[in-house]
This record gives sequence, C-alpha cells and structure tokens, in this order.
Amino acid sequence: MLNIKVEDFEGVAISELIDINKTIARIIQRCYNSKTIRIIKYIDLYDDTIFNSIMVKDCILDIEDLITSLDLSREDIDVLLKLKSLCKETLKHPHLYLKFYGD
Repeated sequence: MLNIKVEDFEGVAISELIDINKTIARIIQRCYNSKTIRIIKYIDLYDDTIFNSIMVKDCILDIEDLITSLDLSREDIDVLLKLKSLCKETLKHPHLYLKFYGD
C-alpha cells in the first residue's frame, strides 16, 4: 500500500490518497526502465519519498505520458488522475510537498 499526501513544511497533511490496490506500484514497475519517464520511477515503494514543487511538475508530465502510452485499465487511469490532482494541489501554494509513504 502506498499512502500519498500533500503536506506543508511542518508535515501537516492537507490532502491524501491511499492506494490500497497498489495501482501506482504496478505502474512504477512497468515504467521503471523507461527513458521518457522523468521522476515517477524514483518513488520508493518501501520507504518514504518526497517531491518538492519542481519535481511535482515533472510528476504531472509523467502521469500524462503514462495515461497516453500504457494500456491501462479505467481504475489505473482514475488513480493516476487522483495523483495528478494532488500534484496540482501541491503547486497551489509555496512550501507544499507531495509525500509518498511506502510499506
């Protein structure tokens, strides 16, 4: 399971997505060796990963690329769109971070 949160600089959660079905983990494993994926492949599924606002911009590009380039189920696309929404929320205010909490 991957727990993804938008947090402020003090670690207070603003929004959250819990990927119970490990959809993002499956997608990361499919694109791990991709040369076009910028940052999603660096999410550590077993530890914590933090993206700042600069990294989140690349995460949005990755999500868009994955949706168009992979043969994904509707459920997979829905999870990626929810992640994209969290990315956009991270960019709304300074000093917000997208944090991935792995198992």
